[in-house]
Amino acid sequence: MPHFSMRVARDGLGQEFLDAVEPAFGKIAQRPMIWRILKGRFRRYLIHHFPYAVIYAIEDDTVYVVAIMHMKRKPDYRQDRVRDK
Repeated sequence: MPHFSMRVARDGLGQEFLDAVEPAFGKIAQRPMIWRILKGRFRRYLIHHFPYAVIYAIEDDTVYVVAIMHMKRKPDYRQDRVRDK
């Protein structure tokens, strides 16, 4: 998994976030078509216990993760980040 840093409000929160995100990838890989369509070809999987979602697209037999996006931001922020090309 790629390394990244984030400011944490308390010790261990970053690890809790990773522990919530990693199972999302497995669930998406097992059944990519069941999660909600966000826009066009993009789908959304909500991460449990955090206000984030995995945004992904499916092409042939491959799932592409486009973003792990904060869902409480302004809607236009998400619209600009996820464009159906």
